[in-house]
Amino acid sequence: GRIQSTLNVSQEDLQVPFDFPFGFDFFAVPFGDPPAFQTYDPNNDQGRLFLTTTSTLELNPTDWWQTTLRFSLTQNRQRSENGLDQGLPFPALFPPTFVTNFNRTRTAETTVEAEWLHHITFEGDHWKNVFTAGYLFERDHVAFRDFSTSANFGFLPPLHSSVSATRNRNASYYQDQITLWGRLFLNAGFRADQESQESNRILPGTTMRTRSK
Repeated sequence: GRIQSTLNVSQEDLQVPFDFPFGFDFFAVPFGDPPAFQTYDPNNDQGRLFLTTTSTLELNPTDWWQTTLRFSLTQNRQRSENGLDQGLPFPALFPPTFVTNFNRTRTAETTVEAEWLHHITFEGDHWKNVFTAGYLFERDHVAFRDFSTSANFGFLPPLHSSVSATRNRNASYYQDQITLWGRLFLNAGFRADQESQESNRILPGTTMRTRSK
């Protein structure tokens, strides 16, 4: 038999010190020429973490039977945070509660797969029959969260929203391949999928939950 595993990880951390004044950061310190189209925003940070791993186990219990078990995981996490700006042009006129451009978002995407595959081979002098059967499970999950005080200018409570969605899939598949005299190939296959979905959404002032199969 054989066991094989792979792992890849990458991480990014970025600072985005520029912003457009017509968003909700127009109180930031002017920067650039002309300042009407560009402002200096040192509190705007972004980051990303990407991970993927796969493990495979291959076994040959007999000369005619080969089985493979595979597991994989992929995750993509992103963050964005835009903190309160400092150095207002007129701090005496704008109290701290008035500066409401704080924003924080988090996004996570996760995919899990598990597969069990079998190859059964029978052959004679002028023919060969390979029968394949397998089972596949997939799970996709997406989560998004946002916390923001933008656009309320300190007079309204912070805005909070989140979305969580999950999709599960179960699949069974079969295939039969017959080779005659090394020249004639006959194939027949069948696959059955069952899928279910579920999502939860929390938006400002509303709550929604849906489920489907």
